[in-house]
Amino acid sequence: MDIGHLVDSYHRDGYLVLRGLFSPSEVQEVAEETAALLERKELMAKNNLRVRWQYHYETCEPVFELFDPVTDIAPRCSAWFHDRRVADVLAQLFQDHAHPFKDKLIYKPAGAGGYPLHQDFIARRSTITCGPSTA
Repeated sequence: MDIGHLVDSYHRDGYLVLRGLFSPSEVQEVAEETAALLERKELMAKNNLRVRWQYHYETCEPVFELFDPVTDIAPRCSAWFHDRRVADVLAQLFQDHAHPFKDKLIYKPAGAGGYPLHQDFIARRSTITCGPSTA
């Protein structure tokens, strides 16, 4: 996938949307795999260091949030993490080779408390506005 015409928009906006990078069937397979992980209760033990919980903003009940790492328990996620198409896009974008080094799967469930400002905030060049997100 040639993204030369999109590089300027990435540097201006800070993100890039690549429609069609993965086929609908590939997206469906990963969606099914990530949904199936939520059924793996043996992985969601409170003492398992690979999982994290937040608290529901109203009830304060624990809400499962993420697997970190995920690629060793989810082969389709691993395939995306190491996919040549992703690496090729990143190489074009940054004019250098990309080397994956960190993976996690964040679910962001309804009612979870969300996140305070963190490292992404300081790198953002545009003005931060509050309001509903369309993402």
